[in-house]
Formats: sequence, C-alpha cells, structure tokens
Amino acid sequence: MKFVDRHGGNIASAGWNLKWLRRVATLPIGLTANLSVCLARTRMNRDKSREHLNERKFVRKHLLCAVLLSGTLLGTGCINSHHAARREAAVAVPADHIVVMEAPPEPKREVVGVAPDESHVWVAGYWMRVDDRWVWVPGHWEARPRVGVAWVPGHWDRAANNRGWVWTPGHWE
Repeated sequence: MKFVDRHGGNIASAGWNLKWLRRVATLPIGLTANLSVCLARTRMNRDKSREHLNERKFVRKHLLCAVLLSGTLLGTGCINSHHAARREAAVAVPADHIVVMEAPPEPKREVVGVAPDESHVWVAGYWMRVDDRWVWVPGHWEARPRVGVAWVPGHWDRAANNRGWVWTPGHWE
C-alpha cells in the first residue's frame, strides 16, 4: 500500500512509520487531510531545524577559526614586540641624554644559564626609566660581533653636578 499526502508526495518514503500510517489510513477523509497538512508542516519544521543546525555549525566553526587565528597573531605579536622593545632600550638612546633625578634601584639577581655556544656572551639586565617609573630589562645571551671583543655593561653614574643620574649604555670593546 502506498501512502501519499495531498500534494502527491510519498509519506512513507519521508521516514514515517508504516504501521502508524496504516492506522491513519482508516481515519475519515477530513482527519486524514488535516493529518497530511500537519505532517507536511512537521517535515518543513524539521528541514528548518536542520538548516538552523547547519547555520549554527557554520558560525561555530568560523568563530573558532577566528579565535584561533587572533590568538596566534596576538601571541606572535607579543613575542616580537618584547624583543624589539628590549633591543630599542639598549641601543637607541644616546648616553648623554638620559638623566634622571631618582637613583636607580639595586640590580636584580639573575640566573645565568648555559651559553648557546662559545661565541655568546651574557649581557646582564639593567634598570631603565620609562614613563616616570623604573622598568627592569632582563639579561640575555648575545653573540659577539667579531672575535676578540668584550662586552662592557651599561651603568648608571651620579651626574657631575650631583643633580641626578646619567645612563651609560653597554657596548662592545
């Protein structure tokens, strides 16, 4: 026995239970017509919910990709900017121009690990004045620019007129 709705669509092929449909077939015509409308609406709602689930999966997948991408970009940017800031603080400032009124804090004790190879020298950390506060620039291993040179560390000295502190940056000699 083939069951069709009022539009000629095969109801049994839509996944409905045949046993249940046989019981419906014994109902009067008016009830069967209302039932077919109800079944069609149910099928439409089921299709809409599938579309909604597909949209949610699409949005969820793209949101996850965006979060992962932004996390990767932020992480990479933080690491690169950290190294760039450290290099700028050590190189870009002329010695005669950094004068501060407040004495620098005592240097921090740093754990010096093993050098990457024999050509690397430990450059000790130091205090730098940034926006009216002291910031510690951590030490790091640095490769010698050429054989036979030594690193002379940067240091804070009392100004000649005893009015402040003057920074002398580290350099290779």
